[in-house]
Amino acid sequence: MDLDVNTVRILELDGGGTRGYTSLTFLKEFCKLVGVSEREFLDSFDIIVGASIGGIQACAYAYGLTPTDIEGFFINDSKNIFTIRDWGDYLTWSDDTQSTSNRPNALQMIKFMLNNDPFYKSASETSNYGHARLRSKLQEVFGNATLGDLKKKVLISSYEYPTQTPVIFSNYIADEYIGHPKIVDNLDGTTSTEGVYESIVNICMATSAAPVYFPEAKFNDKTYIDGGVYCNNLSSVALGLGKQIKPFAKRTCMLSVGTGLNKIGFYAKKQNQSTFDKIKDNFFNSIFKFSPVNWNDTAKSLTKLKDLIEIGMTASQEAVAFGIGNVSKYGVNFNNTLHYYRYQTLLDKHKDWDLDNTNSEFLAELKSVAKNKVQADKLELKLFYDKYILGYKSLQSSGNEDPSEPTEPTKPPEPTDT
Repeated sequence: MDLDVNTVRILELDGGGTRGYTSLTFLKEFCKLVGVSEREFLDSFDIIVGASIGGIQACAYAYGLTPTDIEGFFINDSKNIFTIRDWGDYLTWSDDTQSTSNRPNALQMIKFMLNNDPFYKSASETSNYGHARLRSKLQEVFGNATLGDLKKKVLISSYEYPTQTPVIFSNYIADEYIGHPKIVDNLDGTTSTEGVYESIVNICMATSAAPVYFPEAKFNDKTYIDGGVYCNNLSSVALGLGKQIKPFAKRTCMLSVGTGLNKIGFYAKKQNQSTFDKIKDNFFNSIFKFSPVNWNDTAKSLTKLKDLIEIGMTASQEAVAFGIGNVSKYGVNFNNTLHYYRYQTLLDKHKDWDLDNTNSEFLAELKSVAKNKVQADKLELKLFYDKYILGYKSLQSSGNEDPSEPTEPTKPPEPTDT
């Protein structure tokens, strides 16, 4: 692919749990629309950034994988990650579970939260479900690979919880990022590097350690929580990295991919409940009905807590998207021209779009939403790909050259003696 060197290309991926399946599907459908392989499409980007599940996807794509390669993570593995042990597992003292997609009901959520236990904290680090299953899957994919093994520059957000410090992991060596060796100034005037690149598995665990859902990620004497609580849309930060790696570029092309907008639910309706589960839930509901404790008010309070998590993630990401969109639309730029497309869609508020939903109907609907959006925006997406992702060289080769657009980076003039 003959790309214009005068353009910085950025792929940004929001967080959103299993709703990340809609962003994955969008990328697949985009590639089909413009007639390019997924690998060739991803190779066109200089920078890939993400938070939470978007951070995991960013690492996978920068590692050399494609949306098709990781689709099974959402279809199959997520069912074993977002699940809890059932009564049979507890009765047999098992650290594993035979259940899949067994999300906690309202009673269990209250119990977990009052005990300060994340919903999907595994019984042990070798359990076959929850956060242990997530880590084992990441280990299976990335092994001992580090940020230094990634083929693209990345930015992955997280939050160092005890010190209340926002952090961004990157394989670009600069003081504002972490996860890479440090540049050291030597006494003889030369520079050298000190330290090593961080493990991809550790970074993926750090960026996806969503409060309430997963336990904190701990490594190198640090404790991290989900990057979405700090920055769920890294578009603005990515623009800065673009200027660092291509300081003389005249254009920036950014594809920003969301995971849909809708309130996180609290009372998740169980899918395909067994007769035993229905009897169990009815039994405990009857106990709560006559309990002196107002469990309904408790549930409402905990619902507000989950609402705050959603607000913290989506409000900031959409504010960034709004700002970047205006920069692109009205030409208030960073000394270059910004071309921007944002995939985002409003989800049906009457349906369960919770970020731990893994049932097949939910995933099928996420897929349908992405396909419909690509078809609705197909003309805009084709133009975006041909003119901005490929760059102006594609237009020049077709005889539609824009003389105002140089094809080589323009550097400032050399200083002259006066």
